[in-house]
Amino acid sequence: MSPNRHSAALAVRDLRVEIRTREGIVRPVDGVSFDIRPGRTLGLAGESGCGKTVSALALMRLLPRGQARISGGSVLWSNGDGESVNLATAAEQEVRRLRGRRLAMIFQDPAAALNPVFTVGEQIAEVSRLHLGLSHGKAMRRAVSLLSRVGIADAARRAREYPHQFSGGMQQRAMLAMALAGEPGILIADEPTTALDVTVQAQIVDLLRGLQSEAGMGMLWVTHDLGVLAQVADEICVMYAGRIVERAGTRELFANPLHPYTQALLACVPRLHRPAGTGGIPGSVPTPAEVPPGCRFHPRCALSRRLAVELDAELCVNTQSGSVLRRCVDEVPALRPVGADHWVACGEVAS
Repeated sequence: MSPNRHSAALAVRDLRVEIRTREGIVRPVDGVSFDIRPGRTLGLAGESGCGKTVSALALMRLLPRGQARISGGSVLWSNGDGESVNLATAAEQEVRRLRGRRLAMIFQDPAAALNPVFTVGEQIAEVSRLHLGLSHGKAMRRAVSLLSRVGIADAARRAREYPHQFSGGMQQRAMLAMALAGEPGILIADEPTTALDVTVQAQIVDLLRGLQSEAGMGMLWVTHDLGVLAQVADEICVMYAGRIVERAGTRELFANPLHPYTQALLACVPRLHRPAGTGGIPGSVPTPAEVPPGCRFHPRCALSRRLAVELDAELCVNTQSGSVLRRCVDEVPALRPVGADHWVACGEVAS
């Protein structure tokens, strides 16, 4: 595969998504900003329910129509040659021109994403016919080549098979082949290894890294698995309850996590010498309809919980601890720089 002629960048600024529910309108993504650069991987980390997948779907304009919409911010795609499009506001026809061709996505559950009534080869070939204008015969030959490229043996025979005849790992490889068929400059991978066993996970990680190196793609890797991001990401954004709470280069984040949520996530990563049952985070991620005031993590934060215990014991709030706790509850912390290539949204982290 030759270096990608369509290397592109994606600049996301103050992205907001609204969803209409029975309880009213909620905002699962609330002011998210980051950049996806050519040839580099940005990791988007956080527990389930933090808004990671909704963010990814918003970038691709794949939110459910009539139920969810981008309500604010911008998603500016540019190809480096002067062409740029704001995907947040562009007409659907313009988005369709770019989606699959310039931007592609692989999904968490390939079994659900692949159409069961068409062969795998036909589904991959459709992308080449639609975006590259290839004939049916040329598109099918290219589909076989792509399946071989992503590590599927006897690709010509496999291309004639249906998704249910593929294992989970092979389905994910087929999804990757489909995503690469349009030669995209940006690839969004939503939990691409979650449903796979450890051995197959490692194979998919190595495969994606190799393909990215060859093609020069920018990549957004969405996952709750910080161990995977340690292998693939150049930079990591940690997301909680619809907002980015910490952003840093991968090495910096692992060496010097500053936000209490990031620290708690890293404490949950299994280690050989850690006693069983340690490192959990109390409580759960709030639903978008139940987001607490102030810092959204404060009901689960070890710092604010400790301060609350101290204040209850002292029966006094007119202390430094009381001031800190009031800030946690009353003030929404902004994401601010605290060092070179390091941003944190916590009022108690020193600059």
